[in-house]
Amino acid sequence: MGVIQALISLVADADDTLRTVRSGGHILTFLIREPLYLMAVAQTEEPEVQLRYQLTYLHDQILSIVSHGQLQRAFRGHSSFDLRKLLTGTEAMLDHLVNQFSTNFSFALGSIETLRLPPRLRERLGLALKLAKSRNVLYALLVSGKRLITMLRPKETALYTSDLHLLLSTVGSFTSFQMGENWIPICLPRFNRDGFLHVYICYLVPGVCLLLLSPDKGRFAEMSAIKSGIVEKLTRTGDLDKLQAVVQEPAYSPAELGVPGLRHFVYRLNRCVQHTSSLYAEPYVKLHEQESLLAKYHRVWASLHDQKQPVRIVHQVTTSETILGWSTAGFELYATFGPLVRKTTLVASSNQLIQWVKKFEEALFAAHPPTV
Repeated sequence: MGVIQALISLVADADDTLRTVRSGGHILTFLIREPLYLMAVAQTEEPEVQLRYQLTYLHDQILSIVSHGQLQRAFRGHSSFDLRKLLTGTEAMLDHLVNQFSTNFSFALGSIETLRLPPRLRERLGLALKLAKSRNVLYALLVSGKRLITMLRPKETALYTSDLHLLLSTVGSFTSFQMGENWIPICLPRFNRDGFLHVYICYLVPGVCLLLLSPDKGRFAEMSAIKSGIVEKLTRTGDLDKLQAVVQEPAYSPAELGVPGLRHFVYRLNRCVQHTSSLYAEPYVKLHEQESLLAKYHRVWASLHDQKQPVRIVHQVTTSETILGWSTAGFELYATFGPLVRKTTLVASSNQLIQWVKKFEEALFAAHPPTV
């Protein structure tokens, strides 16, 4: 760490910022967020920009535990302060976030994955969330794992995607949250990096979690009462059982689409900053195979979003697959086909895939969440 700090200081003395060091097959990526220095050492062949995004999320996760103001006060006049003193007991949260970087494409896309639902059912779930309408509730969400079901928010105030990622990652960090009612403080850096909200966490049924965000730490009883009202309404209409049945079913497979040669895809709907993806099928059943595919998606994403030479379409052919990346004003598509697919088939299959998504858009996305 002393060598690392010396390198950073040496570059800073030249009025510059250390960003990247390459050594053999390793890449060292730095993110300077005073008073913290964050560094990633990788040999995963991920683009530098992706590693820097990951470090940004890690920094924001730290701020979700220790607000920006608390962090500044801790290091003011004590540059050697050990940050671990403030993070004791939260290691699982940081580990959970870091472990997701190689398996969850949501962070790279900057969007939220949604649960596929019958549109009328999602609409009724959203109406049930309106029972959370209160000056003491800023946001109300129904989620299933890392997937959004629906949410209630103020008309003029959206929840930043990065803050929502941190919120879902925090909830998924501890299995204890799946039992009973929980009430925890959290700082959402994009919402307010110097203050804390309080999150009511309760699983209504296995796999379905209700989140209520309040600015007042003394409102646990009110949040619990709101939850009881939502459960009573969803139970009376039978929608809670219907939702649980959907959650217990596997997501849709590539074969369901009937698109020739399709092995896997991710589709981002830009206007609502949400995405949907198919199940992993052969030959991506094992975890290391899925991680390898996502690493390739990361490289395609970097090409599509290159600040110097961005492109609209990326077509990569390897010995094991053909990957298409397609970016437009309305959507981003990442699709994987077999290695021997012809270009004409690739184009036709991709268009067929896009038409399928548009046909089922209301079921695939929570595009019209209720507002208060």
